[in-house]
Amino acid sequence: MIKYIRIELGKIKKKKYTYIMLAIVLVITILGIYFYHSINESNKALGISVNPFSYDGVPGIIEVLYRGVMIIIGGQLLNKTIIYEYENGTINIPFTCGVNKIKLLISKIILVWVSILMATILGQVISIIVSSFIAITFNFASASLMFSELKECIVMTIYNDLCFSFITFIPLYVGMVKKSSKALTGFSILTFLVTTTGYEQDYLKMFSIGIPAIPLIIGIVGIISIILSIRRGIKI
Repeated sequence: MIKYIRIELGKIKKKKYTYIMLAIVLVITILGIYFYHSINESNKALGISVNPFSYDGVPGIIEVLYRGVMIIIGGQLLNKTIIYEYENGTINIPFTCGVNKIKLLISKIILVWVSILMATILGQVISIIVSSFIAITFNFASASLMFSELKECIVMTIYNDLCFSFITFIPLYVGMVKKSSKALTGFSILTFLVTTTGYEQDYLKMFSIGIPAIPLIIGIVGIISIILSIRRGIKI
């Protein structure tokens, strides 16, 4: 399996995606600074006390931004590693050399999943730390973060990142059925629009912290889509 993952990794233009991610991190970090300033100004003007450092503040906004971006990038990675090969008719070439079809498909999916999850986590950490540091240094925001808020922020971020890391694979089954990169890209955009509306934050109480139920449901749907996609890939 590791051998297959290394082979698939070699097909991806790593420099290209690295530059894309650096640009995304820069843009979202700048937006994070702006949101700190905006929330702080709203607090002063309206006399309210929204803590910009809590999950309901800038960290939560940054998480949603990365989620949306990663859905689109994940879709393009799936096109690159799987769908394009079905479109070009080259997917079956390795199987004539004794390559295990199931292991190859799983290795492609694992590569995309790990890439998306790691890029999301690293991007969020960098954007949150840098934007928070600049906001505090230049007095764009003035608030303290309680331990309970910090715990909620960490738990919510990890929980959402894990659940939504599977969201990229929901459009995969559509792409496999249609054997079309356009179908996968279109459904990725639709998934992005549906899952960044705010309704995904309906709560299911767990350990005295409000845990959204919908991300878990979406994650399960993503796993089901992976299973169906692999079964579909075996039959093609």
